[in-house]
Amino acid sequence: MQIAVMPLSVSHAKELLDKKVTIIIAGFKRFGLRLSFDASLNELLELKKLCEEYGASLYVPFTVFIHPSEIKAAKKYLVTLAQLNVDGIYFSDLAVYQLAIEAKVKHLLIYHPETLTTNLHEALFWEKQRIKGMVIAREVTTEDAVKIALSSHFEIHLLGHGYLAMFHSRRNLITTYFGATNITKDSRKTEYHIIEEKRDESYKILEDIHGTHIFRALPMQSFTRLNELTGSIDVLIINSSFLSEQDVTKAYVDYKNVLDGIDEASFDALMKDYIGYDEGFHKKRTVYRKRAVSKK
Repeated sequence: MQIAVMPLSVSHAKELLDKKVTIIIAGFKRFGLRLSFDASLNELLELKKLCEEYGASLYVPFTVFIHPSEIKAAKKYLVTLAQLNVDGIYFSDLAVYQLAIEAKVKHLLIYHPETLTTNLHEALFWEKQRIKGMVIAREVTTEDAVKIALSSHFEIHLLGHGYLAMFHSRRNLITTYFGATNITKDSRKTEYHIIEEKRDESYKILEDIHGTHIFRALPMQSFTRLNELTGSIDVLIINSSFLSEQDVTKAYVDYKNVLDGIDEASFDALMKDYIGYDEGFHKKRTVYRKRAVSKK
């Protein structure tokens, strides 16, 4: 299993590569959702050179939905990524798939629609399209993720660490809220919290060029599930949203140490640093209940 990490800067990527990270995830914030680091073209070039020096791979998120007015820019971006010789491209919009065929980078695509990849049929379909891989939906349990991975023959990725996004709207909901309540919004502040009426939990919420994003109350960790995931999941992703460079680097080192093998006492000591984390949906099956429909 490889650990893919989203760095917060080029210097942070260099630090991670020094510690033997094999996959760096970075790109333009214009074309990627919830990126902690908005890389410029020169920075992407620098990251690619660094990855080549260290024998690592550079994967680029292209996870926004493309509007007709953006098709030309999207094509140009894919051509640029091809010229950079990146190693993987995450995508969610099927328009990107079609544009990637034209740009001759279909073989680099990794399907990442966030919530749709919940079953084996989805994996087998995309495997037949001969793309690089697929990210399993965040709501899928460890048991089901392993079943999907073992029955697939291309790269299977899983979001394994950090804050998971649970809601996205293209609307600027935070700005709208402040406008409706006549409260002055602090332009320097980007992170807020929201409390649901029926739950005593505080969810992180942010607004950017792609709209509004709400995250789970607690960050997740996968240390307690690595034994089950190893041998089936190809890439475990560390999401750096709301985490510091120190947090991200430590998480990577800890995952590497656990994968390399540590004793029980060392593992218990390691887990004390993640008391504020939970297991996400590793063992929590998502069930949608049908409402009774009254007949009139």
